[in-house]
Amino acid sequence: MDKKQMLLDFIGANNSDIIVEKVYIQLFEQFPNLYTISFAIDLDSIIKRLKRKYELADKDFIIKTEEACRDNWNKVNYSSSAYLIQLPGKILLNISSTKAEIYYSKDTDFKSVKEVVSTLKTRKKKKNVDTRSFYLLKTEGSDFSLRKIEAKKVNLDLNLFYNDDFLPFHEKLSAFLEDDKQSGLALIHGKQGTGKTAYLKHLIFNSEHKFILVPRNLFTALDNPNLFFYLKEFKEFVLVLEDCDVLLTGSGKYNSLMGFLRNAEGLMSNDFVYKIICTASVSEHQINFNYLRKARNVYRYEMTELSVEKANRLREIYQVQQEIKRPVVLEDVINPLSEFREKKLGFKW
Repeated sequence: MDKKQMLLDFIGANNSDIIVEKVYIQLFEQFPNLYTISFAIDLDSIIKRLKRKYELADKDFIIKTEEACRDNWNKVNYSSSAYLIQLPGKILLNISSTKAEIYYSKDTDFKSVKEVVSTLKTRKKKKNVDTRSFYLLKTEGSDFSLRKIEAKKVNLDLNLFYNDDFLPFHEKLSAFLEDDKQSGLALIHGKQGTGKTAYLKHLIFNSEHKFILVPRNLFTALDNPNLFFYLKEFKEFVLVLEDCDVLLTGSGKYNSLMGFLRNAEGLMSNDFVYKIICTASVSEHQINFNYLRKARNVYRYEMTELSVEKANRLREIYQVQQEIKRPVVLEDVINPLSEFREKKLGFKW
């Protein structure tokens, strides 16, 4: 029986249950050391780089877990793919778009590990000023992962698109995001069409943080301890909960957002720093603030209609003919414009 067949027999047919340590023990008959790196990885270019540096053949790829792109089934979507690769010097590399694990022997010269780390470092590219990346949280069974998504450029003149009292809130929120030692939650709520999502896009494009969007179907997973420990692997992340009305309203004594805050502030925290931005289309009297009481800091702003003066100033700049005589939401001012009518301000996948 050849080595590959022995390995397949050892790990079994269910790839989701593979434990890399067991694979290492089977291949090299010893327990491995582990060096882990958690960061956004340009997997496409790194796989090509590894192939060139180590002259990798198909046999060196012990496991390939690849997903096709939605628009081209013959092309690999590297943001949702993962690989287990055997490298020289008794090294196994387990790599995805968000994490790299380097398993190596006690006899391996650590210089070899450093060479792998150096190879994994993303080469600096000319920044595309028209797009910015954020991440969509996904789940596969009990495991969590991230899908990288490109957002189009949004760089709003906040003084033009929002009322004057919004700028002090924006400054406080920006200072909070830049403070890597401060945890807390920012709540932006108000009527639909007031520009909550447009502001989120503005933040994403103008910040260096890793923004992680939690889709509504995963709101119930917020208090899952596996999610808590998964997020602890990342630094400077910002959780975004868009349209989370269900997490802020009601008369219940507990929900999953409160559970997340309990984990983040409780015995398991261990200096865990979290930042959450919530948006909701509710008014202040509808919010159950008991759900937020575990948060270390809460920054709140209620978006309201644009003042008549602001709305008409925006109308004149974008050459909307009809004069506005009462406060209106931002969407009602910009709706007549084809560029806004054809493209929703909300997130789309």
